[in-house]
Amino acid sequence: MQIFKFLLPERKRILYFGNNGKELFSYTDPCYAVCVNGEINPAIYEKGNILFVNENYNEFHPEEKFDYVILDEAIGKSVNICALLKNITLACNAHTRIIIHQKNYLWGGISKIYSKFGNKRDKQTQNWL
Repeated sequence: MQIFKFLLPERKRILYFGNNGKELFSYTDPCYAVCVNGEINPAIYEKGNILFVNENYNEFHPEEKFDYVILDEAIGKSVNICALLKNITLACNAHTRIIIHQKNYLWGGISKIYSKFGNKRDKQTQNWL
């Protein structure tokens, strides 16, 4: 998650799709952010200048424009990747940057060793392109 500190300048508007929003925003300083965590149970809560939305990635329709859109393992977890990508275009303008962060299956062996030490969380099945 510290890579985002390098990729995201301070005081920008960020739309984040993923489950690590709280961790991400501890490394960055957005002027405003919306964090969509892909949960099935809809709920909305706000913490400072960050709006947390529990909604399915494919069903979230942004109503405003952002400087950065981050897809943190959201593509692999999305049931309908085309719908997700179509929906994020609603949040983009000519200067919006889209950052896609996705784990690579080639790291599987190292990941298995890491999980034997109890340091890795179980992941759900992902949608691969």
